[in-house]
Amino acid sequence: ISIRHINNIDLLSIINSCDSPPIHKGLVLITTKKHFQNHGFGNKIIERHTKSNNGEYEWFYDEEEKRFHLSLMFQSK
Repeated sequence: ISIRHINNIDLLSIINSCDSPPIHKGLVLITTKKHFQNHGFGNKIIERHTKSNNGEYEWFYDEEEKRFHLSLMFQSK
């Protein structure tokens, strides 16, 4: 996890190892956990909160390094 302040932007980056690429439909992540009804809310909440605060939410998976990257960007006040 890293938090940086660049010019007028606050950037939160989270990188996590992940042996297999995440399952997704477009940019929406899909949980693969057995009891899926009780999982998969975290990313939706993070994305909703980011957008409601005029921020940007994006993620990608690095196949070579087998890492999941999540970035949140907000304009500083």
